[in-house]
Amino acid sequence: MREPFYMSDKTVILNFSAAYYQTVEDLLNSEGFKIFIGDYLKHLAVNHIRTYKWVTNGRQLDEMINELILITKQLLVLDPDEIYAPLMEDVNRMRALFMVEDAYNFWRRKQRFSIVNSSSSNSLAFGSFMDADTHYSQLVLQLYRTCEEKLQGKQNRVYRQLQAGTNASCVLQNYRWNVLPGYNMLKNIPFINTVMLRTPILLHPSSNKRTGTFIELQENPIKGANVSSKDFICFPLKVSDLLCFVYFHRDFMSSGISLANLFELATEEECVNQKPDLICVFGNPDEKDQCVFYHDKNNDIWVGSVSYDSKIEYFGYI
Repeated sequence: MREPFYMSDKTVILNFSAAYYQTVEDLLNSEGFKIFIGDYLKHLAVNHIRTYKWVTNGRQLDEMINELILITKQLLVLDPDEIYAPLMEDVNRMRALFMVEDAYNFWRRKQRFSIVNSSSSNSLAFGSFMDADTHYSQLVLQLYRTCEEKLQGKQNRVYRQLQAGTNASCVLQNYRWNVLPGYNMLKNIPFINTVMLRTPILLHPSSNKRTGTFIELQENPIKGANVSSKDFICFPLKVSDLLCFVYFHRDFMSSGISLANLFELATEEECVNQKPDLICVFGNPDEKDQCVFYHDKNNDIWVGSVSYDSKIEYFGYI
């Protein structure tokens, strides 16, 4: 992943190596915040149509996004009475407060993760990625509470320290493992080196059951697979004394990260110049809707493939 901010229907990934926010102002000026506001307005259009019509008042989406960001910036330094905008008029304050609360809840319903790319194990990223993630969470909480308290005209008496930023964070690093012929498409996929989980992690998969069976094939299911460093991350894990590389699509980041609760994360030393015993491509964009495996006898590698589909979010697939 190269872009600083990625958002799908349910998943948000922040790339702190591409962009990091020191202040709330940095956060508001980011492309990621603009993407989020646009996504939230689309959510309003479906779930709160009256509020959507009220706030947009017939205007185009891009125009409304820019106006909401501008009002939010003003609200950080001014009182609502000093802001000349229809949304800040006395009669509209409660609606505006509802939007702040609803947008915050909409954000927290997303499965949110941060990543830091590191070139070596001596990088400062390994010592500071948790601090960076914590700081980001504080910025989000500061933005929400400032807007909330100014619109309601009073400070809160009870503060709940919810997970406002991310659910988990990880350090990614490129490992030079023993890439065998036929597996070159996996060569540049970054590996997870370190993981931080903010417990309890509550995930809401699109499906609550697994169907079908894993079928054995007579040919390699990942041959020619479109597995790119933009979309995929590798979780190297130990299954007893076996080494397994699980390559998961970033849209299933929650599934991939959850492996940290089930298996031991393999170290860099255990992966470099080594041949894995097992390889799995989870979220394979092959459009085949299948769960399959294959024994590569020439290289003595068991290969698994699970096709990209929202239903595979259920933990039984990973």
